[in-house]
Amino acid sequence: MPGNSFEMSYKIAQIRLVSSHPEVYEPCDDSFALVDALLSDRNNLLELKPMLCMEVGCGSGYVITSLMLMLGEEANGAQFIATDINHHAIKVTQETMEAHGVYAELINTDIASGLENRLAGSVDLLVVNPPYVPTPEDEVGREGIASAWAGGENGRSVIDKILPVAEKLLSKRGWLYMVTLTANNPSQICRQMMKKGYASKIVVQRSTVEESLHIIKFWKDNDIEADTNDVITNSKAVPLGIVDSVQNRLAGSVDLLVVNPPYVPTPEDEVGREGIASAWAGGENGRSVIDKILPVAEKLLSKRGWLYMVTLTANNPSQICRQMMKKGYASKIVVQRSTVEESLHIIKFWKDNDIEADTNDVITNSKAVPLGIVDSVRSQIQRLSFWGSCDINTTTN
Repeated sequence: MPGNSFEMSYKIAQIRLVSSHPEVYEPCDDSFALVDALLSDRNNLLELKPMLCMEVGCGSGYVITSLMLMLGEEANGAQFIATDINHHAIKVTQETMEAHGVYAELINTDIASGLENRLAGSVDLLVVNPPYVPTPEDEVGREGIASAWAGGENGRSVIDKILPVAEKLLSKRGWLYMVTLTANNPSQICRQMMKKGYASKIVVQRSTVEESLHIIKFWKDNDIEADTNDVITNSKAVPLGIVDSVQNRLAGSVDLLVVNPPYVPTPEDEVGREGIASAWAGGENGRSVIDKILPVAEKLLSKRGWLYMVTLTANNPSQICRQMMKKGYASKIVVQRSTVEESLHIIKFWKDNDIEADTNDVITNSKAVPLGIVDSVRSQIQRLSFWGSCDINTTTN
């Protein structure tokens, strides 16, 4: 099955057993990504022990059937509900479930109309693959298969109707998984939910020729702060594992932080682009992403924490070291490599309360500390006993 790397590990719906109808949306990349997101979080879902699971917009039934199968007997006692505005989808989902030997209550309704009061505050797991494709507003809510994708302006018309309903349905410990497209402005969605007290993170991100999909997980967090640096930006998604309010949750607890940032000097409009370019496009002097990482690193590092960062001569590593020195961090080169195209420095930073801003002790732009007089990264790590570590992806926001 395309896009589903978990199929061999846990039982999910089989495509050959998924029913179909000309007016019902068939499983596609977004469906597979959503199931992968649920599979990747399966252990956490079992720990959650959801009593009521619900899918809004069940379509062919592939997702809700996969959810029931992957949780299996370990979710004993859980009830499942699925809704769809398309009456053909209800029939197709019923056939798909019967073919797999599972059962859920199916309701032909728009989102959760008529169910909001009955289910208010009781849904522990809510799964939504909404109509997210930007279309003219008059296409939204049409009968038939168009209702599965027509999302109106910016693809947000139906999403913006679903969010307040989801907020009402979710229990205090409830989780929401939602498929979004970059065009939907997922950053704004996360900020909107953050104002309601919900934390968020990307569970799965997929890029295809036509679209970039994000499966976002939301959950109630009474301690959440509206820090826009911890959510998705419209042009660039925070990498999996970093979006989970990292700055607040890991503040002062990371003993070893390793960063290979996008350091190549490029035009600013190339920074944060989708795809492989995000791994090297560093903006002016290659410093745009580096300068975002440094204050985050300072917040994450413990008092005894070490930071290893790759830099290029063009990044002005001397200035980086002076910048960190002002924050109380000593620095030195642990490895230096020169190629035909570039000169790389691996710099180690650590907290030193006695440090003085002596520019003779840091890197000069033209001359680096010789490799022979510094410790190697390997020997440093062998001598460090740490329990909290973090490796920041090169697309750090």
